[in-house]
Amino acid sequence: MVKIRGDQKKPLILFHFTGTRDNIHELPKVLRLAKEIGVDVVEAQDTHFWGDEKLKDKIDNITLRQEIERAKKIVNECMVEAKKLGIRFDWLGSGGRKTPYSNESQLHADQRLCQKIFRSCFITVDGYVTTCASNP
Repeated sequence: MVKIRGDQKKPLILFHFTGTRDNIHELPKVLRLAKEIGVDVVEAQDTHFWGDEKLKDKIDNITLRQEIERAKKIVNECMVEAKKLGIRFDWLGSGGRKTPYSNESQLHADQRLCQKIFRSCFITVDGYVTTCASNP
C-alpha cells in the first residue's frame, strides 16, 4: 500500500496493534517497522472482548490490565520513541479512546466525536464485526 500510494499523503496508512501481556513488549519494534516501511500512524490498545463468557475468561488472563505497570512503562517508552522517529502513535487504552499514560500527555480521554465508524470497522477476537472497538 505504501508503494502504491507513492508520494501522496492519502490514503492514511495505519497499523493497529492489539496488546496483550504476551506481546506488548513487541510494540516498540512495531513502531520502528512502521517508520521503516512508511506507515503513517501506529495505534494500539488493550485486548477487547464481546459476548461469550467462556472467551472472556480466556482473554482476561492475557489483557494488559493484568500487568498495568509494565504496560504503562512500555506505552510511555513508545510515545517517546514515536516522537524521535517522527511517526504518530496513539494509545487507545482499553476503551477505544485516546487515553495516554504519559504525564507529559493529555491524561483524559479524547472527547471529540469519533469518526472511525464512518471509515473503518473492527473485528473482535471472537469474530464479531463492529463499527468500533467500543460497541458490540
